[in-house]
Amino acid sequence: MNLNEKDTKKYILITLIIMFIGSVALAWYMSSNMHTDVSKERFRLTKIYKKIKDETYAYDKVKGKQIYMNLCMRCHKADGTGSGMYPPLLNSKSPIIADPAKIIAVMVHGLQGPIIRGVITYSGAMPGFKRVETTDLTHVLNYVRTELNTFEDIIPHILVIEAKIDTITRATPYREADLITTKN
Repeated sequence: MNLNEKDTKKYILITLIIMFIGSVALAWYMSSNMHTDVSKERFRLTKIYKKIKDETYAYDKVKGKQIYMNLCMRCHKADGTGSGMYPPLLNSKSPIIADPAKIIAVMVHGLQGPIIRGVITYSGAMPGFKRVETTDLTHVLNYVRTELNTFEDIIPHILVIEAKIDTITRATPYREADLITTKN
């Protein structure tokens, strides 16, 4: 069958329209499923929140160290002195470690991009640990702040679950520049 130029253009146009409609339909379907997953995760986290909101949190130094050794040691070393691409956590002057909201944000969603400590720039990427159980994540946060640094205030587990819920739609790690603002 021979097609003339007019028919060929017509078939190409129809094919492009069908492809466009199919792409829009696929994008809509995928985005609606993504919202469903976020809703399910928000529901799961809200159940945890309701369960722990009235519980008293007790920091467990031994468990905090154990979790640190499992999650953080490979990059930050057992003693917290850091290694190559990863900054030290020991005696850190980082405003991220000093601020409970910022250290929670980093532990939940991760950190990437240049990390500047004095004259040294680190380039390692830290994964987020939002899937780690809330109380365990709180223990390791407090371990870093109280055992590797000199902060005395204990972060309660309720702040960690609230941060997980409040930032549930965040899909990317933080950058240090997102968390540290310079004062003019």
